Amino acid sequence: GYDALIPASFSFSFNPEITHLTESALQTYRELGLKDLTVSIESGSSYVLTKLMFRKDYLEKARRLIQHAHDLGFRIKCLFVLGVPGESAEMRQETLSYALSLPVDWCTFYIATPVPGSYIYRHLKESGLLQVRTPSQLAMIKFRYRSFDIPGMPASEIIEAQDLFEGIVNFVDPYLYRSGKY
Repeated sequence: GYDALIPASFSFSFNPEITHLTESALQTYRELGLKDLTVSIESGSSYVLTKLMFRKDYLEKARRLIQHAHDLGFRIKCLFVLGVPGESAEMRQETLSYALSLPVDWCTFYIATPVPGSYIYRHLKESGLLQVRTPSQLAMIKFRYRSFDIPGMPASEIIEAQDLFEGIVNFVDPYLYRSGKY
């Protein structure tokens, strides 16, 4: 194998694009010594992925690949995004349920952020919902904090969901949560 090429103390992680990842690539990465895998799933809602983020619905593929990576012994971290304009509380619940169903070691829930050039930024600016006028105001927008409300989605609701989801997925026994004992 590749073991002779890589020093034993060498460790690295990677964040592949889920739409391009395969089981055979995971096997090769593991043989190369990769131990940590970060997967950007973004949403556990097919609707959010396809209609609001304009991506393919790759949730079943992601589930299969994450299970394979788990079976290979990877430490797995998943990244999700909450608060995409148009996302409902029910759609966020789909993301929580999806995250809980995966054999992963950690999940991080980011808040959809209007980065200049992104669809979210253009949409919020064109609809008048984002009142950013100066570079310093733009610098205050953070990936883990929402500083503005949009109709049907107050900033406080997204921040609370983020905290709750990370607490449930990372710190509460998922079995206890799913069984209603929490």
